[in-house]
Amino acid sequence: MKTIQNQIVTFIAILTVYVGLVYAGFSIYDDHMRKDSMNKFYKIMNHDRFYHYESMEERVKAFANIPLAGKIEFVNMDGWYEIKDWPWVISYIERGFKGEIGHYIMVPTAVTIQSWMNSVDNDYIIGCLNTAYNECIKESSNNPVVSNDEMDAICKKYANEARNSLYFVNWNHSPNRNLNETKWIKIGPSSVKVEIRCSGINELTRMYNFEEIRNNYLLIGALVIVVVGLFIIGNSYSEYYSNQKELKSTLHYKLLEACKPSNFLKPYNKELVDKANILYQQVSSTSPTDEKRLKELRSTVVNELGINFIDSLELNELKKKCDPSQFMKPYNPDKISKANEYYAILSSKDLTIDLFEEIKSKVLQL
Repeated sequence: MKTIQNQIVTFIAILTVYVGLVYAGFSIYDDHMRKDSMNKFYKIMNHDRFYHYESMEERVKAFANIPLAGKIEFVNMDGWYEIKDWPWVISYIERGFKGEIGHYIMVPTAVTIQSWMNSVDNDYIIGCLNTAYNECIKESSNNPVVSNDEMDAICKKYANEARNSLYFVNWNHSPNRNLNETKWIKIGPSSVKVEIRCSGINELTRMYNFEEIRNNYLLIGALVIVVVGLFIIGNSYSEYYSNQKELKSTLHYKLLEACKPSNFLKPYNKELVDKANILYQQVSSTSPTDEKRLKELRSTVVNELGINFIDSLELNELKKKCDPSQFMKPYNPDKISKANEYYAILSSKDLTIDLFEEIKSKVLQL
């Protein structure tokens, strides 16, 4: 039984190690592929940000066919002015720490005035927006300035070259986290509201079937280990059960079971407990292969403890085998004579275990 328990522990350990190796292997593979994509990412996106400026003059040209072209349209909202048709736009892409490129625009959306300023003219609003534009440009002066086409080319190159057998670049137009910001630029007694809006992200994304492949490895490998383990443990248990059955059929085992002193405690019999104790020691010190000595001890056990070693079920089976009526068809007078003799001995009240074993071998030869 201990061997079977050891086998179970071994297969559980093997299964645990296998699961650990699969997870570790896929984790190492994932890490390697991610680093491969990230290295390409940093080579392509070699600056924190790339900017593109569209000044007020450029916006005016863009709106040349729109009424009020050349002017800044704004709406007085009681203390602040809402800016229509953004007079300038600063676009930029920003490098993230996990291989993502964020796409942003920076636009002015309002100009506030102090309560004592009853009204302002168009030139004042334009001056505030120009100053805000210049302030935003100063903040970004350490980063490269490119055209919109060049900015798109950087992102396309990243999407094409960062792809490998596990990772690809996915466009996410609605990131989970809120990346929009608002900042106020103070200009004299007024402030310009500048909004930073994220239009989407190029994300480094793992292939969707990664977990499925890993889980298939886990499932198939674990099933193989379990099936092999059950087969081996089943064979071991079958062998153990067969050995136990064979052991329990030996005379040595039967004598030990019969001579246990505890057999005579309920009801308690001091004399039988003492005799059983002595006989148990004698049987224990006798080799299981010493059939002659064991049979001598069996006779002593029968006489001293009054134990009958004849198995009633086996006795009934033998009596069935030597029932004379079995040899009537076809009629066999010789076998009927022998069967009748054996049947009479097996039916005798004075049947001993020695005689039983002697008759048993004869009955099996009928």
